[in-house]
Amino acid sequence: AMETGIDQSWRIDFTLHVANNVFSAMTGSALEIEASEVAEASELVSNLFWQDGSTLTVRWGTSHTIGSSSDFSSLTGGTVAGNEVGDPLFADDGAGDFVPGSGSPAVDMGDASIVEAVCADFTSRYGLDIQVDLDGVARPQGAGWDAGPHEQ
Repeated sequence: AMETGIDQSWRIDFTLHVANNVFSAMTGSALEIEASEVAEASELVSNLFWQDGSTLTVRWGTSHTIGSSSDFSSLTGGTVAGNEVGDPLFADDGAGDFVPGSGSPAVDMGDASIVEAVCADFTSRYGLDIQVDLDGVARPQGAGWDAGPHEQ
């Protein structure tokens, strides 16, 4: 377990694009975006959050308690869309296998527009295709990008 998923607490002239991640088993806050100026300029899109069924804390300018997907509507500023609370049903997280299992809400929930723009820019700059997961599997598989580091 990690203490905090993303901690951006010391700069105010900053923009974050937090998309298509799985935040699971945080012992502290899932996100620490302290400055409202950063939250206002940033986006939080198509992420899956899971705290073993209990509430979690997200600081998006101010602190919020998230217990269900609808609670993300309390986050104001920037772009906040498509975030969910749900068990990622990892294949075997105890053994370090974080591939989303059958029925996982992480499957196909990712926002393609954000990552495809980044991948296209990377390919144009460096001539390398990075539209793959950690295992080298081409993304997307199925109807869309999976949230997290692995494509099912």
